[in-house]
Amino acid sequence: MLKSEPVINHIAMLDGARGIAFLSVFLFHLHLRFNWHWLVFGLDVPALLFTNRGIHLFFALSGYLLFKPLVKAINNNTDLPDLTYFAQRRFLRIFPAYLFYIFAITGLALLFQRVDILDLYKITLWQQLTSHILMLHIFSAATLYGLEAPWWSQAVEFHFYIFLGVTIFVMGQFFRKHLSVKTLLYFSYGGIGLSVFSHWAFLALDRVLSWFGHGYITGDSWVFNRNLPALLYTFACGFLLAIYLHADQCIAIRKASHNFWSALIGTIGLLLLSNLHNALPKVDYFLGDFLHSLAWSLILFALLNQQTTSNSWLIDSLRRIFSWQPFVSLGLISYSCYLVHDPLIKLFLPPLLEKFGHSPLTYSLGCSLILPITIIISTITFHYIEKPCMQLGIHKKSPSTHEKGIPT
Repeated sequence: MLKSEPVINHIAMLDGARGIAFLSVFLFHLHLRFNWHWLVFGLDVPALLFTNRGIHLFFALSGYLLFKPLVKAINNNTDLPDLTYFAQRRFLRIFPAYLFYIFAITGLALLFQRVDILDLYKITLWQQLTSHILMLHIFSAATLYGLEAPWWSQAVEFHFYIFLGVTIFVMGQFFRKHLSVKTLLYFSYGGIGLSVFSHWAFLALDRVLSWFGHGYITGDSWVFNRNLPALLYTFACGFLLAIYLHADQCIAIRKASHNFWSALIGTIGLLLLSNLHNALPKVDYFLGDFLHSLAWSLILFALLNQQTTSNSWLIDSLRRIFSWQPFVSLGLISYSCYLVHDPLIKLFLPPLLEKFGHSPLTYSLGCSLILPITIIISTITFHYIEKPCMQLGIHKKSPSTHEKGIPT
């Protein structure tokens, strides 16, 4: 089917990528709560299979989709993206559903006296709520994984929106005449360098704090590793993807012969990186997030490249997987799924563990029960909260009007 189509269905594959990203996150968080281990030749098989690869795909997708209008504007020598429209769309994309779930989950937990599904970390509920509403919870070890642990990424995504908006403003006000694709390349590589430097700086700061008994990286939490400076290189992989796919100067790189190797290296890379945290913890600390995002970006480059390779079994297989309708449908509601799945895991998994114990059967039962409930609730909130709010932000035609925001 794909061989007969000269134009790739980018939107379906991007939605499919979101669906795959969420499913990866869901299986990982279910495994964390399940705490099931199966050692084969000294390797923990469940830990290798259920790794948190999905969050890197979400970040790389955000970097790609939000940087692409800037790349196209500079490539075609047209106006830069409108900042008012950008801010309006980003706010309406993430905040309504996010605030709804914060108050709904907190309210239901208090109403039914199930505060145990909220992670308060020895501080008050109001402190947790305030830090999350203001998107400041990633700056404290007590609030980083507070309320619901996966919500840390909402703050990182929101800070990325601010960073990109300021970047576009500065470029438009002071450097518009000197902007070029090469400038964007330097900017993207600079973001990668900044993240690596941030890891060194955070590690040095942690050493100093540890002298006074307040180290974080080796103590309470990896709070220094979960913020925009440290994770900017995950978004920068998306920047590079947008440049290499849409800039005229990169036509040579988009040759069909490069697609197979890009897909192969990215796929093998994801498999090899599964055990990076255990095998090479220092490499994982400095480059783990970047390498995962780079591997996903290589795969996306091969899938989205218009220079199709008609005789590549690998690319054809990957395109069919990413365009598979269940993944595409899941991708449409993946933001709500991401927000609600963890409290549902904490609500339904303990009774299953108590009754059936820690076994593959219990994991399968948990997945078959919790995932459908997550999808049902997310479908409702998508149609009645997310979709109406996104439509409020569509006032004029934009290069990214047809592309939905990326969940984290």
